[in-house]
Amino acid sequence: MTIEFILFWYNIHVKKQGKWGIEMIIIIGAGGSGKSTLQEYLISKKGFTRSLATTTRGMRKGEKNGIDYHFIIDEEFAEMNKNNQLLCVERYNNWGYATQKSELEKPNAVAILTPQGAKTVKDIYQDKATIIYLDVDRRSRLISMLQTRDDIDECIRRNIADYEMFKNAEDIADIIIKNDGYQKNVSTLANEVCSAISSRLL
Repeated sequence: MTIEFILFWYNIHVKKQGKWGIEMIIIIGAGGSGKSTLQEYLISKKGFTRSLATTTRGMRKGEKNGIDYHFIIDEEFAEMNKNNQLLCVERYNNWGYATQKSELEKPNAVAILTPQGAKTVKDIYQDKATIIYLDVDRRSRLISMLQTRDDIDECIRRNIADYEMFKNAEDIADIIIKNDGYQKNVSTLANEVCSAISSRLL
């Protein structure tokens, strides 16, 4: 057990929220960078709390309400947005997607957002939010998506779109974790995240 992890554990579990504690982590990264895998590891192994997104789309096979997303109807989505309960509101394929403020405000929350969504959260929560950019080279990400998905055209389209979306991601990130060629496993990435956060809190 390293001194970095001891300090990290202390800040997360003893000081909790407040001036010296971490309140939320926002992970950004292009498609195929391993965002979801890192988020799951931080939750299951490092004591973070999942920040669930909210959507109006129907549940897919195997999904569960309150586990994968908060699934709500359009009217409820519109009412929550009207009452200023939602952030990062977007429409995709006519479905609404957003993050509830209450989800981000959970102690030690970890969320996955777009760069624009992360910037919005940072502007509101300032130092309470830490943005982590998981940076994987474009070639490795494209190969990974082509190996795991059936729609080749969609993989290429998303890879091109991600280039534009993330070309300035380093400018808004508090911590940049590089993993070109997927040389680091998720445990190593999570330890880098914890070490970097601990250093910021000292």
